[in-house]
Amino acid sequence: MRTSLLLLFIALFSSTSCVEFPIEIVYLWVDGSDPDWQEQRNFYAPTFREGSTDANTNNRFSDHDELKYSLRSIWKFAPFVKQLYIVTMNQKPKWLKSHPMIKIIDHREIFQDPSNLPTFNSQAIECNLHRIPNLSEHFIYFNDDVFLGLPIQPSDFFSSDGKVKVLLETSLSPSGPRLENETSYRTAWRNTNDLLDSQYRKERRYRMCHAPFALRKSLIAEAEIAFPHVFLLNSSHRFRSFEDYNVTNGFLQYLWFYQNKAIIGSITNRMVTLRGDKVYEKTKTAIDTLLTNRPHTFCLEDNMPENNKATTALLHQFLEEYFPDPAPWEITNSD
Repeated sequence: MRTSLLLLFIALFSSTSCVEFPIEIVYLWVDGSDPDWQEQRNFYAPTFREGSTDANTNNRFSDHDELKYSLRSIWKFAPFVKQLYIVTMNQKPKWLKSHPMIKIIDHREIFQDPSNLPTFNSQAIECNLHRIPNLSEHFIYFNDDVFLGLPIQPSDFFSSDGKVKVLLETSLSPSGPRLENETSYRTAWRNTNDLLDSQYRKERRYRMCHAPFALRKSLIAEAEIAFPHVFLLNSSHRFRSFEDYNVTNGFLQYLWFYQNKAIIGSITNRMVTLRGDKVYEKTKTAIDTLLTNRPHTFCLEDNMPENNKATTALLHQFLEEYFPDPAPWEITNSD
């Protein structure tokens, strides 16, 4: 990224101020152990275009009850949130009971073209989040492996005049021709950068932190009108594709930077990648650091092969220690 652009971002940064509009939260969630879901995935798997090494791996769809603890983190650290949406494919967490703060949204409610369903591509689903019925204008998008670690305020995600606050990594995003054996995420960044270069200016851009993404419903709708092929192409891919764009994780944020509708955020964020029992001690050290030096948000990315019992147990122990108190929407023994 050019120095001048980075200075512009810093100049646009606003300090904590009063945010009075409602903010809701949207999650994507899937239970990859569900037999009905597995049957659908296996049926459509032959249509998957071979190429990306990560588009149809089991760990992409595994569930370690992260959603339960991520929702606990909202209940504990974001009391200003009054409505949460869980976007899924005809599923419901076994531990979730009916509660006025939680709404389950099926993919069929937000996809315009039914022929694109079922889908196993989070980048396709992300292109349709703004069509959630009754969703507030300002919302925060969470993956289920993202958590709050400290109390946060509405002004951590939006300025008082509605600008979106963005968390950038220190590393640059990939650009240029795709490399062999590259992940779909990196290739999607290359496609995104190519598009932004052609529409605005050619430059190097920083990656987004794997953190909660502040978004605005009307601005996504405007982007869809301006760049319909981006949304149509992503939505049409049942599995991640080398043709995808990183819409909620790069494209929208930089589009809004160029339109003076986004600024740099300042809350702390950390990411820990779970790679399995072969690096258990390294993983334990990283997770222990989250307890001793707590960030505002953090991500626990599951990149484990099959049968990593020690690391899985470590994950559950950590989550229960960090978020021990059940939220009011959880089914408990007393229920």
